[in-house]
Amino acid sequence: FTAMLLILGIYAGAALDPALLFTVWHWPLSLIGMVVLVVATTAVNLWYFQRFAGFDKTTALFASVPGAQSLVLIMSAGSGADEKQVLIPQISRVLAVIYFVPLILVGLGDWTGLDISRIRGVPEEAWAMPGWTAILWVLIAISLGLYLARRLNWPQPLMLGPLSGVALLQVSGLTDLSIPGQALVPVQFVLGTFLGTKFAKIRWRTAFILSGHSLVALSLTVMLVALMTALLTLVTDIPAAAIFLAFAPGGLPEMVLIAATLNADPAFVVVHHVVRFLIIAIALPWVAEKVRVQGR
Repeated sequence: FTAMLLILGIYAGAALDPALLFTVWHWPLSLIGMVVLVVATTAVNLWYFQRFAGFDKTTALFASVPGAQSLVLIMSAGSGADEKQVLIPQISRVLAVIYFVPLILVGLGDWTGLDISRIRGVPEEAWAMPGWTAILWVLIAISLGLYLARRLNWPQPLMLGPLSGVALLQVSGLTDLSIPGQALVPVQFVLGTFLGTKFAKIRWRTAFILSGHSLVALSLTVMLVALMTALLTLVTDIPAAAIFLAFAPGGLPEMVLIAATLNADPAFVVVHHVVRFLIIAIALPWVAEKVRVQGR
């Protein structure tokens, strides 16, 4: 998974550009709500998985994180967590969100502020290969980031090192990378192949029980998302559909595509999902390390 962690780190770091930082200040209340929601959702689901599903604390943590599925699954593989108990809740969450959130929003179109008549197809995401100068800067940043992350004993240095180095380049303006979601296809392919082999050891009864717990945890998550959406609808003029999609616990590429298809302010949704991905990418290694040390 070394190469996969590097790709995820570069992808996350490239998302943190000056344009995003400028846009973030447009929605302070919803971004604060996002931070609160990530913490609350993880805490509630962690409690549920430990109390009712019998997961150990490390496994419950990775099963509870509401987003960044590829990153969470890769990190859980080397953390000592039970991969089967992490896999089913994470996959169930994303699949349920992808299939049911659009249906719910379309069904409640008038209340959510969604204009059904403007629903459209999504054009293919354009992307241009960066120049050799930018590539050289990125390679230097990745190398320095890896070196510092290892010297400072950061958790998951293979991801946090490149993330920090590329993010610094982006913020400084030395590079202007725009990496499309398709860049994660190799990560998803390798991860899907690896995790698919784990199903060979899962019995139908175990899968059924884990799926049941996953649906309960997802229901708790959706309730928290709906509550936060209702609160922000009262204090801001942002349409409920955009808020709900920004907070929905789906993957970044999937939720951005859904927002673009439904015309539910894609920019708003993109910024919030990128911020959530960055929160999880930066905080989860530290929290997981702390949990692992406490469990010794």
